[in-house]
Amino acid sequence: MTWWVLAAAALAVGLWAQLYLNDLHPHPGQTPCEARKLGLVVVGHGIISRSLLAAVSAMEQRIDFCGASVHVVAFGDAKTGGFLKKYRGFDREQLEHVTALDRDVDDVEHDQNLGQVVIDLIAFGHFDRYIIVDCAAHGNHTEDLILAKKAGFGIVFSNRHHLASEYNTTYSRLVYDAAKPSRLVSYEATVGSGLPIINTLDRVLATGDHVHSVLCRFNDAIAYIMDAMHIGSSWSDAVIEAYENGLTEDDPREDLSGLVTARKMIILSRQLGHKTEMHAAFVQNLVPKALRNVSLHEFFSKLPQFNAEYEQQIKRAKDINAMLTYTGHINANGAVRIGLEQYSSSSSIYHLQYSESFIAISTDWFPDAIALKGAGAGTNGTVASIMADIAKLSCSLFILCDLNFVQKAFSLFDNDSSDEEQAVSMQEVHLEFTVDAPINAKTQETTNIMYEPSLWQTLPPDYFGPMEYRDQSFEYGGGRGYYAAKDIPAGSLLLRERAYVEWPDVDDRNKLLVATIDQILRCDDADEIASNMAPLYPMHLSDLPAPLLSAAKAQYTNALQAVLTQYKRSNEFDKWLQVVMGMQCNAFSSGVFLHTAMFNHDCNPNCIKFTPVASHGISEVRAAQFIPKGTQLMISYLYPREQSRSSRQLQLEKQFGFTCNCSLCQRGDSFSPYPSPTLSSSVSLDDIEKAIATLEELFNDNPTVNAATVLHAALESLSDALEIIPHDHLVLMRIHKLVADTCDSLLKRKKSSSTIQDYAILFLRSSYELHELQKMFLDKDHLDLARTLNDISQGIRLLLSYSPSILLAEFPEWPTFRAASRIESEYTNEYKRIKALLSDCGTLNMVKQLLVLSTGQHVGKTTTCLGLVAHLQRLGLRVAYCKPVGQQHVPVGGGLRVDKDSFLFKEHFNLVHEYRDMSPVIFPDGFTRDFIDGKVTAQSLKDAIKLAAKNLQTESDYIVFEGTGHTGVGSICDINNAQVAQECGMDAICIALGGLGSSFDQLALNREMLLKHGVKLKGVIVNKVEPKKMDMVQDYFSRALKRWDVPLLGCIPQMDDLCHPSISDYSKLFKCELLSGKDAKLRYFANVRLALAPVDERNLFKPIQSQLVITHSGRMDVIDALLHNQEEYRERGENLRPGLIMTGWDAPSPNLVARLDKGNIPCIYVPPTTCDSYTLTARIAGFTAKISRDDIKRLNLASDHVQIDCWVYILYYPFLTPIKIGFK
Repeated sequence: MTWWVLAAAALAVGLWAQLYLNDLHPHPGQTPCEARKLGLVVVGHGIISRSLLAAVSAMEQRIDFCGASVHVVAFGDAKTGGFLKKYRGFDREQLEHVTALDRDVDDVEHDQNLGQVVIDLIAFGHFDRYIIVDCAAHGNHTEDLILAKKAGFGIVFSNRHHLASEYNTTYSRLVYDAAKPSRLVSYEATVGSGLPIINTLDRVLATGDHVHSVLCRFNDAIAYIMDAMHIGSSWSDAVIEAYENGLTEDDPREDLSGLVTARKMIILSRQLGHKTEMHAAFVQNLVPKALRNVSLHEFFSKLPQFNAEYEQQIKRAKDINAMLTYTGHINANGAVRIGLEQYSSSSSIYHLQYSESFIAISTDWFPDAIALKGAGAGTNGTVASIMADIAKLSCSLFILCDLNFVQKAFSLFDNDSSDEEQAVSMQEVHLEFTVDAPINAKTQETTNIMYEPSLWQTLPPDYFGPMEYRDQSFEYGGGRGYYAAKDIPAGSLLLRERAYVEWPDVDDRNKLLVATIDQILRCDDADEIASNMAPLYPMHLSDLPAPLLSAAKAQYTNALQAVLTQYKRSNEFDKWLQVVMGMQCNAFSSGVFLHTAMFNHDCNPNCIKFTPVASHGISEVRAAQFIPKGTQLMISYLYPREQSRSSRQLQLEKQFGFTCNCSLCQRGDSFSPYPSPTLSSSVSLDDIEKAIATLEELFNDNPTVNAATVLHAALESLSDALEIIPHDHLVLMRIHKLVADTCDSLLKRKKSSSTIQDYAILFLRSSYELHELQKMFLDKDHLDLARTLNDISQGIRLLLSYSPSILLAEFPEWPTFRAASRIESEYTNEYKRIKALLSDCGTLNMVKQLLVLSTGQHVGKTTTCLGLVAHLQRLGLRVAYCKPVGQQHVPVGGGLRVDKDSFLFKEHFNLVHEYRDMSPVIFPDGFTRDFIDGKVTAQSLKDAIKLAAKNLQTESDYIVFEGTGHTGVGSICDINNAQVAQECGMDAICIALGGLGSSFDQLALNREMLLKHGVKLKGVIVNKVEPKKMDMVQDYFSRALKRWDVPLLGCIPQMDDLCHPSISDYSKLFKCELLSGKDAKLRYFANVRLALAPVDERNLFKPIQSQLVITHSGRMDVIDALLHNQEEYRERGENLRPGLIMTGWDAPSPNLVARLDKGNIPCIYVPPTTCDSYTLTARIAGFTAKISRDDIKRLNLASDHVQIDCWVYILYYPFLTPIKIGFK
């Protein structure tokens, strides 16, 4: 058994022990924050760690550790003999011995490494939370720290080694949780010690300010040495004095090399969001080369030989009244430069004392810099900073949910264990160690429980959860049903199965069941199908109530007898009538599901049946709330569920032949008394329900056309209902749902700001009222709450972005912008909490995602995605971008290549997601051949894309997927765009080229492939439309799309500024260097001129704005004329914005390049070895360039243009795909 498996077992035992012995979960009435025992693990044995122990030992309660008592539980370092550990914490007397590394202290245990300490504390510790304080002077325990962080430990660093190590393998794993800074890690002491440098940077960045540069001068050993030299000490004496005073490391060359300063600067650069690596930093090494590899003794003995060299540098600085000191710089791109610099007497650094550090942070809002000055190093300052970090982390730790702590501990082994060890799974550990059962052999046997159906064992479902089937005639619900085999959390998947019988395509529902019998009888195994359906209710026709059986015979006899006669089965009438009634009593919207049919009915059920998004004949049942062991599992046979008691009873009696006696039916539909009838009340509740049912059918038939009519009528019904039923009546939920849905539909299409506001207010009010009603009838974890909570959150966000004043005026319960934002955040967090309950199988696509396709190449996918991402970011959403399949890729370091669009989006929008998730599949050269040869499988590609989508969903509100080319691209590898959308369960929008007939024809071809794979076309954008044809295209294209019930999201006019390539694009096209005008490399051109004719008095070279000239390198008449025209324009303060491509065998001379550079004319030279003039012109004519990541102007132009011309907000506004609940 490997060490990791032992660790897993110890971890599980420890968590169980904590639940029982240490009150990890609070007592009734006690909150998690009232657990007040915090244990410290101090790593290191130097002066900082010892001083920290002394401070903790002598500490009075002057620091608030979230009300916790603080105790040291372990101290030491694996590099110097291991750790001393005491589970209940050291007392003051013991700490004195521990500080001296006395291993004879009573009740103290020893561990060899930090990882073992962590596992032991989880398993057997007596504290509620733990913080590791890393004061070591090395980075040998990175994996142990990551282990502790995954287990929920806090980590405070004064050790810089880890945070300056390789970014991906060390820094990001320690500092980040799912692409955002971890709340469990703090490291103020690594840079400024006593100065709050990290905290200041965080506060600056939190305001949205942009940092241009950071300048640092630390009061470290080099500062001491340089100060000493300025007042007369020699180089060697200053170094030896710093060493003897304990200011340097054990080997002063580590300080003099600049490595200590470099680590601090790397940490600061990364704090600014850059992935700076140590090897990329420029660091001036002050150790003479001859002394870098000698012994320490020889180093000190030979130091005087170099006094003159350094004293000369000091003298040059003094001669100009300046100071020479060692400083670090970070520029706007995160690049780090460290070395000796001269600072004049007017500089703040000039007047610093050795004991002072100085940091200057230059930003947009503070161009003259925010300056920090003070004692930035020293033992006392470092210990104080560490104590402050401990206090900060203690609050974060104690406000984390205890369940989150346990889940983090169990997830330790999700990614790090081998295939063999994967058997120790999170689910099995939960089954093995529960609060309800002691740990014994019998309990361990339950870890491999497999729940199996008792009926139809030869037709098992895709998944059968912790349910047991019972056949007890005295039980409520018809005698047979499912019961919880254990406590079932809300959101748990209970059953997934495919339809045993799917409905035929029949419009008349009254003929549906007999038509299904006709479909079955065509099959060779028709009798077997009837036999498998026999266990359904009714098992015998005599089981049906007499009125229901009589009505069935009256309705089905003639039609059924005709079908049976056709198949020569006239004598089997009762057999097939029983099948018909089995289908009627067990029917769902997409067919008959055998195992699902065994759930009994409750009007307010504890389970919900779903039809998953983009599924084909698949049904799922989930727990709608927490369900205790032994409870019967119920679903609702009704749709919608929000009907009055009389309506429910009527429908159940008519279709199923029973009277419901559930708790809701016994209690009633409201908690308040009915209002007194008024003379004006001319309608009954039955009339209102019938009207709402009609409106729902009308709206579902054509939401786009009928939304306004349905909304108006629904509001009238709402007004009528409030006159005759209480304000908390169940039926009002149904009306508010309809109002919200119609407003949602109208918000997708309206362009007037006033109408957007009106519908948004009505949408938000209805959603809010719906939620208030749902809280009365539904459990707090009920899955129906998820959509409503998200609707309210998005409604508030939408109004805050359009008109905050109207929101505050219409909703007095939120009096200020801040209050509304806080409420929105609360609803969002609650929505995410319930959404997380569904995370195990991803049935509902709660994270909104969209695939952007086009009818061909260079139609405008990337431009559209730029606009979408920019707009969604401005709305405050966490946006992810993904190019599932990339054909053009670029290196991003570490041997990784990604699609170039993924690189563009990550860099331009500062996206936090991993490259591997933003570009999961790329097609390098030879990939198609490898696929056909069987070296790559389609399933492996699809799995990679689905894994990337899952990873992106964890930290995103919206994911924009960009397809590759038209919908069919990738078909040869069985992974075209439509298949990608199907695998990820998402809708698509399609970009069509400006025009009408041919554009629509191409769109139709792409739509057919989407339909083939069950992907919904959510909308269409027509791009590159001639401005004069905008109105015509918008009118006719939208009318043509109505036949598909697909909206036209917008028309984007042709924009020359976006279409024309720049000189930099041409440079990349022909793989040649830009010779001149490099500051104008992004200049693009409205037209191209092939200059062949001579320039003379009769053939003047007329100046034309933004023109690219192509000519032979020997045609000086053309080149001189171009230079002359540019000079004339510049004299008038204008710019002709020309560009030049030269061909021919003779490269332009240096003198000519200098003249072009002076004239600000960007030029490239394409020799005949690259291509001839004809080929060059042809390639330019057919070339379409992509926007590059450094062309910020055009990137922003593309983003803004799409947002202006397309109502992109509707793509994020239809929050959830409506859940389809069966009509059983």
